[in-house]
Amino acid sequence: MAKNILNVAVFTGSRAEYGLMRYLISAIEESSNFNLQLIVGGAHLSKKHGMTVREIEEDQIQPAATIPVGLDQDPQPSMAILTAETIAGVSGAIKRLKPDLLIVLGDRYETYGAASAAHLHR
Repeated sequence: MAKNILNVAVFTGSRAEYGLMRYLISAIEESSNFNLQLIVGGAHLSKKHGMTVREIEEDQIQPAATIPVGLDQDPQPSMAILTAETIAGVSGAIKRLKPDLLIVLGDRYETYGAASAAHLHR
């Protein structure tokens, strides 16, 4: 009988919550029961915030999707615009990746945008 493998998307938008989820992400990646689909956005992709996506890549984890937002623009867009960009980007990633579930952690606009996109995609 074939084993059901769950597509587990994990969204990370900042270095802080990535650090908290690093071991969970690694465990999902190493499990034969799950297919990790890492979605990276927010400050991870910002030059002003250190391009911390490199830390993820140094952990030997390749993002399945990247969601750039206007953090490096001058003037920086409002939180509403950044959230809308995150919702649109994560929505596109969900449509393409078709995860069975999405894991998020945090209380910032990126997490809210990712959770909103997942909710709207059911």
